[in-house]
Amino acid sequence: MRFPLLFCAILPFVSNTSAAQASIPDLSVGTRVRISAPEILPRRFIGAVSELDQASLKIAEQKTGDQIVVPFSALKSVELSTGRSRGSGAWRGAVIGLLAGVGLGVACVSICDTGNDANLAPAAGLLFGPPAGAVLGAIIGKESWQKVSILNR
Repeated sequence: MRFPLLFCAILPFVSNTSAAQASIPDLSVGTRVRISAPEILPRRFIGAVSELDQASLKIAEQKTGDQIVVPFSALKSVELSTGRSRGSGAWRGAVIGLLAGVGLGVACVSICDTGNDANLAPAAGLLFGPPAGAVLGAIIGKESWQKVSILNR
């Protein structure tokens, strides 16, 4: 009876799980993350986890390769990338295409003044803007993020 109790008391100290993995579930090297650490960074930072230890997280920005080290105590929020969604990107692109198409059409009416045909420009923007935006949005996609809780603070 004493052995199982003693085993359970010692297990947390000899466990192979690092404090970093216990602090943020599902976090491992190579995971794409978006973090907020207002004490260290003026804005949210997006990158891939390059190193992870008991006290801090090292993240490499994808475009520049810049690496930052953020202590777990400074993290306000952590989000894990769940990939890019073509459908969400298409919807967002369609809305942007609608706004851009109608906006350009209205601007063309006031600037171009090519007679009666100029009044058709907003309608053309309304007709062609959303499909063009949807195609571009589907190609680019929209990244989705899952917020994770930070434990053991």
